[in-house]
Amino acid sequence: PIEDGFFDVVDRIWTVTANCDLRADRLIARMGISRAEADARIRSQMSSREYEAIADTVIENEKGETELRAAVEKALTDFLATRQVKFD
Repeated sequence: PIEDGFFDVVDRIWTVTANCDLRADRLIARMGISRAEADARIRSQMSSREYEAIADTVIENEKGETELRAAVEKALTDFLATRQVKFD
């Protein structure tokens, strides 16, 4: 999507990163694919460093779902604190 005008439709970019081994393990568990398939999928994507270079917010996802939710909530709270946002 980034190559297809992604920057034209967003104001900010958030990325969630994890090390390649953990990403592969998660793909294998979620999709039931082989390690080679998981590695190939990861290699076909931009690297974590490339995503981090274009991101306004980077969230590390090296732990469990509870920690990820907390990190996302903190990043969102921090972001909203810098904006004049009203919810009706």
